[in-house]
Amino acid sequence: MDVNVTTVQNILLVQNQRKKKKCHGNLKDQRFRRKCRAKGMKSRNIEKLLLRRKLIHHKKKNPADNTMKFNNKPGHENVSSTEINLMRNLTKRKRDISAQDIKSNTRISKSTSSISVAQPKLKKLKRRTNLNTAMTTTITNNTAYKYYRRPIYLKRSPMILIQMLTNIINYNFKKKEERIFLCRRLDLLDKYYYLQVHQQLWQSYSDIGIQQHRWPDQLYTMAKTNDFQICQKYLDNYINTIKKEIDTCHIQLNNQAQSYPVTTLSLDQLDHYLKAFVDCQRKYLSMRNNKQLQKFIDNFHEKQLFETISAYHLTIVDQNQYINRLMNIREKQATIYEELLMLEMRVLCKFLPKNFDQLEQFIAPMIYSALNNDQKMIEVRNKRYKTIQEAKRIWLNVFLKSYEVQLQEYDQQYENEFLQLESHLLNNTNINGSCVYQQIQQHMNYQTNKLKQQVSMKIRSLRGILIKNRRRSSSAKNTVGVWPEPYLDLLTNVFNRYEWKYLSFGPSCIRINQSAIRPRHQQEIAIQKDHKSIYEKVRSHLNEHYFVPMTATILKQYSSQLLHDLNLSYFSPLSYNDQTLALKQAKKVVSIQRKIKKHHLILRVTDKGYNFYIGTEKEFDKKAQNFFQDTNAFIELKENPFNKIQDNVIHLLNQIRAKNFIFQWQYNKMMSNRIKCQLAHLYFNPKTHKDGIPVRPIENTINAPTTNISNYLDEIIRPIFDKECQNTTIIDGTSLIQALHQYMRKGLFKSTTLFCTFDIRNLYTMLPQEEALDILVEFLHVHGYTKVEGIPSETIRLLASIVLKENVFVYGKNIYQQVLGGAMGSSFTLTLANIFMWKWQKELVRRQDMTGEYYGRYIDDVFMTWNKSENALKQILENANTWHPNIKLEYKISKSRPFLDILLTNINGTLSTSVYHKPAAEPYVVPFISDHPRHVFENIVQTSLRRAIKYSSTFQLFNDERRYIESTFLYNGNPSSFIDKTFRKLFSDYISSRSFLPFLDNEAQFVQMHIELSGQPSRQQSQVEMRIATLTTDNEHLVEESDKKQEFAIQENKKPNEFQNKLIIHYTHEKRFNTRKRDLHRIFQETFVSTPIIETKLIVGNRNQKSTMKELIRKLQDRQY
Repeated sequence: MDVNVTTVQNILLVQNQRKKKKCHGNLKDQRFRRKCRAKGMKSRNIEKLLLRRKLIHHKKKNPADNTMKFNNKPGHENVSSTEINLMRNLTKRKRDISAQDIKSNTRISKSTSSISVAQPKLKKLKRRTNLNTAMTTTITNNTAYKYYRRPIYLKRSPMILIQMLTNIINYNFKKKEERIFLCRRLDLLDKYYYLQVHQQLWQSYSDIGIQQHRWPDQLYTMAKTNDFQICQKYLDNYINTIKKEIDTCHIQLNNQAQSYPVTTLSLDQLDHYLKAFVDCQRKYLSMRNNKQLQKFIDNFHEKQLFETISAYHLTIVDQNQYINRLMNIREKQATIYEELLMLEMRVLCKFLPKNFDQLEQFIAPMIYSALNNDQKMIEVRNKRYKTIQEAKRIWLNVFLKSYEVQLQEYDQQYENEFLQLESHLLNNTNINGSCVYQQIQQHMNYQTNKLKQQVSMKIRSLRGILIKNRRRSSSAKNTVGVWPEPYLDLLTNVFNRYEWKYLSFGPSCIRINQSAIRPRHQQEIAIQKDHKSIYEKVRSHLNEHYFVPMTATILKQYSSQLLHDLNLSYFSPLSYNDQTLALKQAKKVVSIQRKIKKHHLILRVTDKGYNFYIGTEKEFDKKAQNFFQDTNAFIELKENPFNKIQDNVIHLLNQIRAKNFIFQWQYNKMMSNRIKCQLAHLYFNPKTHKDGIPVRPIENTINAPTTNISNYLDEIIRPIFDKECQNTTIIDGTSLIQALHQYMRKGLFKSTTLFCTFDIRNLYTMLPQEEALDILVEFLHVHGYTKVEGIPSETIRLLASIVLKENVFVYGKNIYQQVLGGAMGSSFTLTLANIFMWKWQKELVRRQDMTGEYYGRYIDDVFMTWNKSENALKQILENANTWHPNIKLEYKISKSRPFLDILLTNINGTLSTSVYHKPAAEPYVVPFISDHPRHVFENIVQTSLRRAIKYSSTFQLFNDERRYIESTFLYNGNPSSFIDKTFRKLFSDYISSRSFLPFLDNEAQFVQMHIELSGQPSRQQSQVEMRIATLTTDNEHLVEESDKKQEFAIQENKKPNEFQNKLIIHYTHEKRFNTRKRDLHRIFQETFVSTPIIETKLIVGNRNQKSTMKELIRKLQDRQY
């Protein structure tokens, strides 16, 4: 059919009557083209999509003209070239056009054949356009539904919806009629669901209002009356109107059912799946309605409370006056709180205020350009970027502190007013003062929460505007932000802004719902894997502890119920937003992988920054080769010695087992798995905080031939070291603070006391192997251990020797052997390095003990106190540098020194301690968008706060660290509401319920928490104590294998079996499985409810999907090794 040209001409005349600036094309179209180009789309596809948008836009603006654009056949579309040309220029800005020019444009429409020749591009869009037409044709019927609002998921691409439904229903909708019916049916069912939920809400309003015999002020405003009966009549009419719309929708569903085109799937089955799908998409409606109902009820309760308070006639004090003063303070706080939330929302939206961008003007622009030295250019650029970033973070911290100070000042005023009111009420003998006080406090708490909710809702509503403005802002894309970003060791960034944003989420981020976008058969494989893992653990536990037969009926019942529940959870509908987000993230990962491969890039995690490093393979390989040359600890092998190493390990274990130096269970524990065994592989992490970006080697020995021997030696020898050297070993920051407090109690800490820290350069790779083995035997003999776990010391030396000397690994396409030191990444190397340092440090420890000074060591980092001259200490350390040719130390001396994660300062004889953040460390934690269980984010916040309380010696230092923690979580996408909720949960026992912010108010509250937490051992301290407790005292007598089993059985019978009543199972976590833990508990209880098994404590843990680091970083060697 021809286009209604007159309608389009009228539109153009109205547009041309407005005087506008001259512009080359429509700005909206230009922005749309830029977005598409950023996504990598071709210009031809962009123009197709733009034309389609304009056609849909014109249909929505002119619904009456839509009938002119379709043939009588359903779903068939025929567009003339006149319409296309006019629609292309519909929103384009032009000069004024006279009426004569417009008349000259009205020419005879072209024939069908000429249309097909002139516009061949529309053929490819035919299928998608028809589906969109099917979805949009129902929009015209929405005018009959006064209270229905079409959701976003129905306005998006119908192809994604069809793919989701195909996966859920397990039926492929191939025919066009089936897809059109599916889309229309889904649209009607969504209307029906929405109207029913809407009716339930207003019916609940009516029931509560009649019960309370009052209505909220908002309803009186809607009804335009103050009369209760008239308002009730208005509400009844409102509900009846909704009922009529529900009846109309029900009739339309019945009429549509008569034209059901699918023969292999019944309509009832289809409706069942579609209703479940709609319920998943519209789940937010029930949550929103529950909040509104609760608000409705709270409004009544608050009114009753205020009437009760106002009814009191107090002689001494006017309660209304006090309430007005208190509300005045709260309103001022709400104004400041709104500004604070707005700033935090800008941080979350990555769109800081303009005054932050002015900080870049104070730092010199990038004018340096090195000649033929790209690496120097990159280094200078990154240092400038880091400087600006740190300056903005400091400035943001100043802003947050200023807002907090103002809110706390008003909190103090509020508290003083309440104390005055309390004293007046308690002194009044005419009434129950405490009761009135409690009622006023409840009223003010309600009003405070109401103010906070209003401010929060206002800020949340501005989030979309901020994001929109950020996308349109050209300056926001070029300015330096405060958020953690990858370290770019390249001249130009090859990633687009979407890929760069995903890389900025960091190595710990997990894509959302990874398995949801996989084909159905892959999800079925995952179901079988989860089912097998859980069922095998349950079956073996019940067979071992409750003697339940493997083929018991109750186990089969549990298996079938578990499998049914897993199928439901895997194939239940997923919300449209989660589905599209999962698809987008998967596409970004694939795109990043392709670019890394195309441009020969390398992706690694920085050594102490916890963010990504991006550089070229060529330059990174140069850094690795420099490391090999500097250490001289590795030699390259020409042949693969894997079989030889395997034979050596087996030969040694067979030899010492034949001589009864080890037991059979020890032999089995140290023997390698021939199927999984492979050579170790080496990779490097870049040290971006040092000049030239050197690298730190890390060897992955998880499946190496000597790994089992290394793990067992570490298991039996490390407890001995922990016990015998605990006086000179620093476990963590908490143990160092405790040791220094003990040093202060001796009266040795003075205003002149100096702190000295030094570290050993490349300790792991500089250990002399033979000497280290000799020192290991000496260490055991000195402390009276001729045997450990029944193994002679010489046998231990043989086992340790093969771990050190058969350390062969793959790097790239080459094979290397380490001839000096041990593998950095092997568990036994750490213990051996500690024992080697025990020998080396003897002289230093002796001198410190003679003067009463403190000496502590954490692997290769040493902390010392000193009360003599600084030159004398330097002389001792310079002499220590000559004690061993391989041990070279770098020392620093001052009254303020960082050690591990703690900063220690001597302030005129007072020890000040606080949390220390290394300059290279980025403020990075697991981003809130990551698909981790929700409790993980809460645990991270609380762990950081507990560490801050334990490490901070003053209230001011704690507040500084608390603001740093809050900023860090804001940088990583944690909402302000979540941060406040977690803070309040931790501080709830120490802060007042009237506090506006969830922070500690004064020094007394902090000191109370500091004392309580300081007395608790840290996790590392508990681990060391447990290792020492498991140390065997009798190592002299060899026990035969049968005796060992008998002795073990006797010990087990003497003590209660702690694992009999504990069953630990794991599942693979995803966001869509948020109820999986409760479901597993429910299935277990329903199955074993009437048996003794119900007494078993079921502990459900989770496994996570692959993180970004595992998806993007490839460190494994080729299969040939």
